[in-house]
Amino acid sequence: MYKVAIIDEKGGWAEEIQNLSIWSTRDDFKIIAVIKEETLFYIHENNIEIAFIVLYSTGIRQIEYLKKLIKECRDTYFIAICTNTEFSFVRTIFRIGVYDYLLYPLVEKEFAATFKRLEKDYYSKFINTAVLNKIDALIENIFHGGGDESIICEDIIEELYRDENKDITVKQISVENAKEKIYLDMIQKKPWLEKFIWDQKFLYNNEFIIKEKNLIMQEWKKDFAEVAGVIKKYQMLDYKLIYHIGKYIVVHVDEKLSLDDLAQNVFLNKSYISHIFKKVSGISLIDFMIDVKMDRAKILLLDGNRKIYEIAEQVGYNDVEYFRKTFKEKTGISPSEYRKKQNIFGVYT
Repeated sequence: MYKVAIIDEKGGWAEEIQNLSIWSTRDDFKIIAVIKEETLFYIHENNIEIAFIVLYSTGIRQIEYLKKLIKECRDTYFIAICTNTEFSFVRTIFRIGVYDYLLYPLVEKEFAATFKRLEKDYYSKFINTAVLNKIDALIENIFHGGGDESIICEDIIEELYRDENKDITVKQISVENAKEKIYLDMIQKKPWLEKFIWDQKFLYNNEFIIKEKNLIMQEWKKDFAEVAGVIKKYQMLDYKLIYHIGKYIVVHVDEKLSLDDLAQNVFLNKSYISHIFKKVSGISLIDFMIDVKMDRAKILLLDGNRKIYEIAEQVGYNDVEYFRKTFKEKTGISPSEYRKKQNIFGVYT
């Protein structure tokens, strides 16, 4: 639970800050006070973690006051709110150590974005060297076909839950930030992977809900097993003879692609690339191209706001009925059935 205070010596903007919708959607933030005086004592006494300070003027008095607060309250994140847009003033405020600077009148979207950045910075300090080593081990294991990812996932989560001085909110958000870090590190190493795993399972979501540790364990094991499966399926991309062929197909999966296009872009004869691909991978090039597009479609189907004909077009099928037929041949079920099986209820197709 974040303890939040609003420092507003005149009280003019505090009410508006309190009425922002973020306080009703996030139960891990709690405004415990609006402070007009004796600020330093109150912040220390109540362990305030986030303080919004309203700057009505740009004079030296308020700047020096803010500078003193930041110096004395090193464990508190200070976010300044002001109407001044002059570069020199904003730079001065940042140089004395504020976490962020928000312009008045407040914009809800920018306010929420500040919280999201702050959370990532705050909870990243709980990802210690031991956790980072386990994260590296997990990625290494996954990129070599998996097998031990379940055990390593347990180790990471147990490490992040070990500190008894951390409350459940801190522990869970630390775990979610670790999961996001793993995802981003994997994407950095293999950018094409982004097209075949659903980022919503890995990226930190602002709509925070407390979960049981066992449920988090299950989700991690399932999600990272799926990633390991994708890596294992496409491990033929590491073979030098067909690397450029396979990589071009996965990178350009969201385009209409023919053998002629592929041959032209990898600078090889289309008969040769079909022959060498089948020889090395054991499957025909055409089948691989279809598999890649259907795997991509599975990810796109997890977005309930996308219509099926839009997904068909995105992966290069102008004929939605042919896309449906191909998807069913490859998966055994229709795109709509796949969506329902994943508990995703999309728009009318």
